[in-house]
Amino acid sequence: MIARTMSQYYAQHIRAIHLNFVPVKPPYPWQNPVRFLKSLTSVPFSAKDRAAIARTMDYVLRGNAYMKQQETRPQSLGYGLSDSPIGLLAWIYDKMHLWTDNYPWTDEEILTWISVYWFSRPGPTASTRIYYEASAPKPDSSGLGTEDGGEVALKYTSLDDVLGACAPFNVKFAVAQFPKEILMWPMAWYHRIGNVVKEKEFDRGGHFAAWEVPELLAGDLKEFLGKDGPAYGVVQGKDGYKS
Repeated sequence: MIARTMSQYYAQHIRAIHLNFVPVKPPYPWQNPVRFLKSLTSVPFSAKDRAAIARTMDYVLRGNAYMKQQETRPQSLGYGLSDSPIGLLAWIYDKMHLWTDNYPWTDEEILTWISVYWFSRPGPTASTRIYYEASAPKPDSSGLGTEDGGEVALKYTSLDDVLGACAPFNVKFAVAQFPKEILMWPMAWYHRIGNVVKEKEFDRGGHFAAWEVPELLAGDLKEFLGKDGPAYGVVQGKDGYKS
């Protein structure tokens, strides 16, 4: 979501973005009837698509209570997480377990992850407040500076607007989907984010794909940005390879 926000603010500086977590709003018929009808007629839902939607709906209805708490009362939760290392372990490991594709966590890995929250100077509360700050309504404009000293007007006022925004066409996107991701939609729906030039579905991996299956994620990045890839040479005069 940070990368997509960057493409909205600074499209002139962004050339290519690779995503493996792609929250988007479904093509609701009352918002975009043409896209909604196209999603139903031109790309029939496969069994894989239906499974993806079912997994997403399970998360929305049963698995995102933590998000509501962190969006609304992050400080209250922060006191509890900062007071009890066992509470912090339970709060985080729950997601490490549920959001991975049967990844065999070692004790060392688990304690390392928890220690990042426990021993950092801001403490665990910093990780909860970002949800509140992202979901709180924003003003219609801001004093966000540009390189020439001007100001950038906000193109959206809430996280919901971010999810529904479409990046300018000059930004190329690659989308990688892993089977145990927490939010999953049919691949056709991801084209709502902008100019998607590469899409790939993997048979293993989850929400923490960079940790679980780093070789798959790195390989997809190479295919996207490497020679013969759809984003090869997107920066003029640069090809990403030493001559």
